[in-house]
Amino acid sequence: LDDWQKKNIESCERGTKIHAELEHSFTKKKETDLKKFGLGGKFLVNTNETLGNNNLELLDIEKGVFPEYLIYRTSSDGKFKLAGQIDLLIKDGNDIYIYDYKGLPLDTPIATINGWTTIKDIKEGDIIFDKDGNTTKVVHKSNIHYNPCYKIVFDNNNSIVADHEHRWLISFRRQEGYIEKVMTTEELYEWIKTHDRSSYNIPKILNPKPINTPKVDLPIDPYVLGVWLGDGSKSCGLITQHKGSKLWDEIIKRGYTIGNNTQHNLDKENVEMRTIYGLSSKLKELNLLQNKHIPNIFLRASYEQRLDLLRGFMDTDGYYNPGRKRFVISTGQEWQKNDLIKLLATFGIKCSVFNIIKKLGDKKFNAWDICFSTVDFNPFLVRNQEIKINLGKNNRTFRNIIKIEPVDTIPTQCIEVDSLSHTFLFGYEMIVTHNTNAKLEDKSFFDSK
Repeated sequence: LDDWQKKNIESCERGTKIHAELEHSFTKKKETDLKKFGLGGKFLVNTNETLGNNNLELLDIEKGVFPEYLIYRTSSDGKFKLAGQIDLLIKDGNDIYIYDYKGLPLDTPIATINGWTTIKDIKEGDIIFDKDGNTTKVVHKSNIHYNPCYKIVFDNNNSIVADHEHRWLISFRRQEGYIEKVMTTEELYEWIKTHDRSSYNIPKILNPKPINTPKVDLPIDPYVLGVWLGDGSKSCGLITQHKGSKLWDEIIKRGYTIGNNTQHNLDKENVEMRTIYGLSSKLKELNLLQNKHIPNIFLRASYEQRLDLLRGFMDTDGYYNPGRKRFVISTGQEWQKNDLIKLLATFGIKCSVFNIIKKLGDKKFNAWDICFSTVDFNPFLVRNQEIKINLGKNNRTFRNIIKIEPVDTIPTQCIEVDSLSHTFLFGYEMIVTHNTNAKLEDKSFFDSK
């Protein structure tokens, strides 16, 4: 009884919290338009949540919106009342629309055209990206749900928690290519439990295409910024390179003037330190001095501008592993690890991150290897031009789902987008997920009597 009482209190507290969260945009209005749903006219917002068997008059209006709508029916023998909650019911004349939403954790990052937000903070009208890299508008956002949840683990050790009904665009390999299937998290869980790990049975999520963003007027040439982020002094526009590096010529070619070598240490005679004139003031404007990071304006620049940025990084800090046929950036800076993941994701690239221990003299410190491969471009510009890129598909053009396990329920929320592919990208890795809304349009004559 004590355990029951404790659980009862917890449930009541949670219920109170849920009802507080239901103060959504719909419930704050008496009337709304539904242009985002492709419906014309004004709709009355009805927050009377309960529809009994003999209470059909609640729907006896021409145009109405019923958010978080509770409905039940009595079984034919009169013993049971079966209840359910409709996330959103819309009545438009004789047409009934029922919307059902699935959820991702509230702190799930979502890439917008202006930077980053989360499922919790995203707003209707925000512009995000779909699996083809195209922009898509958020047309609706659900209330917070508390549903059974699962943790999905991918082959590069990325993971995400999603509720049991969240939908995924899954691909299965076949001899003729891939077949696609929309599956819920729960269906994926059952699939992995009941199928072996043969290549035909492993569920995959294909990587998205690079995001389509226009060229923008950047305050610093993206290649130069990449070089500075890799090998620049964090306090000024000074860059350190090996003597005779082709980097200097590339920077000059991009319109910059370079100072004389200020490195006079005889023990480092193969190293040059040169100031890029005018760079320091621009770095200060972008709040980059003593605060290295990739500004959002560069992460949402055009494909070519982002590629220049990546090549600046690679020409300074990157190398090629011919045995594994992949590119690697090794760093002890956590900001660099995090921002490179975000940058690579804009190209639809899946990367793997490995924790390593590095030595500097007698000292050891934590570091990371960010590993990735490309299928259509060389990420170096002035180095490693002899590398032969493995054009076409390889096992890094998709994510294998290797494990799904039940976890404790957490608050989830979902969005609906207007993408024709019914997809959007989530996480800093920009993984494809299916539009969380399942729209049922069972159009039939509705007799309110």
